[in-house]
Amino acid sequence: MRRTRHITLAVSVALVTAGCTGAGDPAPSTDSDTPTTAQAVPNEPDESDGPSEPANPESAEPTTPAPQGPTDGSCRPESTYADEFDGTTPNPEPDAFRRYDYSGQIQEQSGPSIVLSDLRVGVHEGYDRFVAEFTLASWIDDPPAEPAQPGINVHYVTCASPSDAALDIPIDGEDILGIGLLGAARNFDDNGYVEPPPVEFDGTTITDARYIGEHGGSASLFIGVGHERADFRVFSLTDPYRVVVDIAHPD
Repeated sequence: MRRTRHITLAVSVALVTAGCTGAGDPAPSTDSDTPTTAQAVPNEPDESDGPSEPANPESAEPTTPAPQGPTDGSCRPESTYADEFDGTTPNPEPDAFRRYDYSGQIQEQSGPSIVLSDLRVGVHEGYDRFVAEFTLASWIDDPPAEPAQPGINVHYVTCASPSDAALDIPIDGEDILGIGLLGAARNFDDNGYVEPPPVEFDGTTITDARYIGEHGGSASLFIGVGHERADFRVFSLTDPYRVVVDIAHPD
């Protein structure tokens, strides 16, 4: 399911039904970074952005081929491998990788809006890591006493399209992991909408990414994956706010 890379869209649209910390950000209880990107990577990802060792479960051999997306230029994203969406919040251990056929909610939103401040990617032993870093939205007058976290939904999708637009966004990779972030608002400054910072991809597992803000306080993150049926884990960290996505390397 090869998608070709194209220039970053200045689109103010949003999410599929499916989050991540720094390229070197720790699992949900630590903080540091180690980037392997050259462009727009102000914070080097290190082990504080998550667990240093992957926890890959053994994946059963697939019995059916991955479905393909529409070919008429539109995008009607469907779950690539899962039969149905799991609307519960299982709250797994932060270092637990999920099977490629997982489709569901990782965590619920708690607290006010956050806005994107940085994107970075890094290569670790056993997995590639993508981190989206956030700050509390400037219009929040009364910050919460406890750190907030975004809502996170995730699954592999047949094509990349935000929920409020009939777009087919080209993604470079053999698979597309779609991540929905609830509470990740669009970022504005005195000059208007702030576009996501550029990122370069040097690894072979995470091959592309598109972050798209939406009206209404949510965002879509699409991760291009260089091989099919890769297990993954997604979690969030605070201080600073980060959403981390780890994609397992092929066996």
